[in-house]
Amino acid sequence: MKTSSMNTMIMLVIGLMALAGCASSPKAVGSYTAEDNEAKNLTPAEGKALVYFFYGRSSSSNLDISLDGAKTPINGQMYAVWEIPAGTPTLEAIVPGATEFETKTAKTSVDAPAGSIQYYRLLSYAKEESATVKEMLYQLSPIGHSDGKEYVQAFALISRFRDGERIYYNEALLQ
Repeated sequence: MKTSSMNTMIMLVIGLMALAGCASSPKAVGSYTAEDNEAKNLTPAEGKALVYFFYGRSSSSNLDISLDGAKTPINGQMYAVWEIPAGTPTLEAIVPGATEFETKTAKTSVDAPAGSIQYYRLLSYAKEESATVKEMLYQLSPIGHSDGKEYVQAFALISRFRDGERIYYNEALLQ
């Protein structure tokens, strides 16, 4: 009887570990295009860097993401990529609120040396102000190359930029 209980417990733990692994993995989405497939496998041109931003959460409204003013709307399971001259551009996310006063902005400087590929995502967390009031805060966060590439592979391209100009936009993803 003890062996049966022990086997059941081991199987339960293995099952929970498998579920936990699934919860943290990106899920592949549709709407892939030839441009999307190309953007997933870019290498920076000489003297340039690539900056990818991906957003994994769906929400009722789009947020705006920009790199030195080159802006695109984005929603869940999407990514954008900028090919830029090497430097330290500013990445900014604007998260709309119910009113203009509730709109949140997150900014960070991106260290983008020539030949580099950077991956960023938006993190959110609740700041408790009281037992009944919680404020959502947002932070742009870098992510490692292998994890970033995995997310980009699973998501769909919304916009691609080269030197500040949008060269591709998949508006159908936002409908």
